[in-house]
Amino acid sequence: MTDGKWTCSTNDERWDCGEEFDTREDALAFAISELAPDYGIEDGGSVFVGQINKVTIDNIAAGIFDADSVIDQMACWLYDNVGEDFVDDIKVSKEQSEDLEERLAATVREWATANGIEPTCFTLENVERHTWEQCDETREVDTDPSSEPPHTERCLRHSEHEGAHEWP
Repeated sequence: MTDGKWTCSTNDERWDCGEEFDTREDALAFAISELAPDYGIEDGGSVFVGQINKVTIDNIAAGIFDADSVIDQMACWLYDNVGEDFVDDIKVSKEQSEDLEERLAATVREWATANGIEPTCFTLENVERHTWEQCDETREVDTDPSSEPPHTERCLRHSEHEGAHEWP
């Protein structure tokens, strides 16, 4: 998936469309005209659109390395191995903490690059839920002239569709 593009789905937890779109509007149009009918979304059901955010090693490193946690682990090691009198030996400034986080992230990035590791997944941002409203147009179907009242069918397309109706 391409960073910054838009996609759509019929499920807000499992994104089932492999298509990408330049705009939110294009993704929504596809969800309404193609995805909802293909997946049998009924009147009042939902479709979703969201913007693709490619996951990178930098995203992962920033999310797992917290200098405070590393420093706490160092203090725990001191406590376990040297004693509680030395736990306070590690005092750092805000700048030193930020430096540690940057260095840890850089180490992970270098390691991943050296080993050819790059995530292929993505997250979604700007997710929106839209209600799928079925077209109200109906037609009489003359399957049995003696049936009263006559059988009717409802157009399968979205209420805002353009062009011809689609009948069951």
